[in-house]
Amino acid sequence: MFDITIQGKTIQFEPNKIDWIQKRDLFAIETLDGIKCFMKKYSKKPSAWDLAVSLIGQTGTNMPMVYDTIYDKVSKNYYVFFEYVKGTTLKQYILNGDVPDPLTVYRHINLALNTIHSKGYWFSDFNEENIFVTAGFITKFILIDIDSCWKTSIRPNPIDDQEGGIPGAAQNIGKHILNYYQKYLPTKTGITTYKDISGANFNYLQLLVLCIKLNIFRSRTAIDSTFKYIDPKNFKDIHDIIYRCDNDFSKGVFALAKDESRNINIPVQTLINRIITK
Repeated sequence: MFDITIQGKTIQFEPNKIDWIQKRDLFAIETLDGIKCFMKKYSKKPSAWDLAVSLIGQTGTNMPMVYDTIYDKVSKNYYVFFEYVKGTTLKQYILNGDVPDPLTVYRHINLALNTIHSKGYWFSDFNEENIFVTAGFITKFILIDIDSCWKTSIRPNPIDDQEGGIPGAAQNIGKHILNYYQKYLPTKTGITTYKDISGANFNYLQLLVLCIKLNIFRSRTAIDSTFKYIDPKNFKDIHDIIYRCDNDFSKGVFALAKDESRNINIPVQTLINRIITK
C-alpha cells in the first residue's frame, strides 16, 4: 500500500486490488477517493519516467495532468497516475462522422509537443489514436500516451521495440516525411531514414503531415461523402502537396530537420498556414 497525492488529497493506493488491463501496457481506470483516474503500471522504468515526474501537477499542457508517480522498491514496478479525460480518439472522432478543423488541431497539439520538447523529450507514437478529443461544450484536442516519449539524445528508430522505436501507426504518418526526402532532397541532406532526423523536428513534420491529411479530408468530404479517411491511397500525394506549396521554402525546412540545434516549429507553422489557407 502506498500514499499518493491526487488534486491535493493524500490517498492510499493498493496495486493488488486494481483490475489491470493488458494492452500495449498495463492500465486501469479507477475511482480513488471519489476521483476518477487513468493509471499505468510498468515492470521496468519507462523511457519517459523522468518526464512524467517533471509534469506532476502541471496544467495548460494540452495533455492529461500527471497526478503522481510511484516506484515500488519491493515489486520493482512503476506507476503513473493521470487525470481521467472523457472523450474519444481523433481516429474514432473522424470515423463517427466529425470533421476536425486542421488549424485547431495544430494549435492544441503543437502546445503539447512544445511542452514535451522543452523537457528534453520527443514523442515517438504520434498518430490519430494518441490524440484525444475531449467531450464537452468546447472541443479540445490533447496528446495522450506521454510514456511514448524518448530523450532528445535518442533518435527516431524504425524498429519499434528498440530505443526511439516508432510504432506502426506513427510510421503511417512518418512515411510521408521520408517520401519528401527521397523525392525532393535525395542527396543534399543525407536523410534516408528516421534516424537521420532529430526527434523534436520529426514531431513537427508529423504534425505538418497530420494537418494536411485533415485538410484533404475536410475539403474532399465537402463534395464527396464516400471519401474515406482510413484509406491510405487518398493521401499518397502529401509530400507533393508540401513541395508544391512553396518548393524552396519547404526544402529549407526539411533540410534543417536533421540538426538537433535547429528548431523548425515556426517554419512548419508557416507551411501549415500556407497550405491550409491557400
